Amino acid sequence: MGLRTLISKTSKVAWVLSMVLLAGNTHGQVSSQLTTIPTHVNSTQPPLRWEDAMISGNGATGIMVMGYPLEDQIIVNHEKLWTIGNDYRPQTPDLAEPWKKAMEIAREGRYFDADMYIYEEAKKQNREFYGEHFQGNRPRYDRAHPGFHLHVSTASDGTPTGYRRETNLETGEISVHWTDNRGAWVRRTFVSRTHDVIVMELSSPAGSSVNASLRLAEAPGKLEGDIERVDIHHEDAELYYHARYGRRMGKEKPQGYHSLARVIVKEGKSYSVANERIEIVNAKSVLILMRLEYLNDDNQADPAKLSQSIAEL
Repeated sequence: MGLRTLISKTSKVAWVLSMVLLAGNTHGQVSSQLTTIPTHVNSTQPPLRWEDAMISGNGATGIMVMGYPLEDQIIVNHEKLWTIGNDYRPQTPDLAEPWKKAMEIAREGRYFDADMYIYEEAKKQNREFYGEHFQGNRPRYDRAHPGFHLHVSTASDGTPTGYRRETNLETGEISVHWTDNRGAWVRRTFVSRTHDVIVMELSSPAGSSVNASLRLAEAPGKLEGDIERVDIHHEDAELYYHARYGRRMGKEKPQGYHSLARVIVKEGKSYSVANERIEIVNAKSVLILMRLEYLNDDNQADPAKLSQSIAEL
């Protein structure tokens, strides 16, 4: 059963159950002993597209975990990641007087003419505001976009079986489970509200070890000119991503966002390979702590400061 089918059926069952319980209670109250609230979402099928990812977040930072056992992809996002649509600051047309004229037209029963009158007046003022920048009937809106991708590749001994991915709705933890010739594996991820970090843990079966690689990558979904510059660095124990927006909407300072992840390896080692990825070798477990920050002034991007904030956790 796919994730979409599971959610659809769960919703229908919950709705029917609620109606049955309410119908059987003459006082309009449901007994707490009969009420069951789903606390987990499970799927035994890998996602077919990004919309099938499992999601978690802390209100500001969010993640979408695809949940593939060996070649996983985590889409990292933030509430403020909106592509700036213009180089100029939008202004609101003053339609107080035109509305009076439009009301007079409407009172004559010419409703379409009244609507078109307001439309043309707004377009006229927009041309006066923006001059040659203005195209169409209104300024371009800002657009939401994904931040970046974290790719996690895990070595395997044999074909994975017993695959399952799960979201705990009480804790926000997303876990990916599978089994190979060495035993049962699990990878857990959640977003901490208390510490404002993304936390991922890779653990190995008894008697085995984690051999994996980590890589940051740009996320598709941006148009030409949206982003001025992207910097990605892979150190021996840290990954860093930084993007600066291309347009400023009339603001003096450029905006952007950056993120740093610290890789903590137990009983093993990690090292950078040509600044393209981090390799993890013979680790008992791996803990990844990642923080994403929005920059109102992109010139203030400071990876050392971001790294220190994580080290203090």
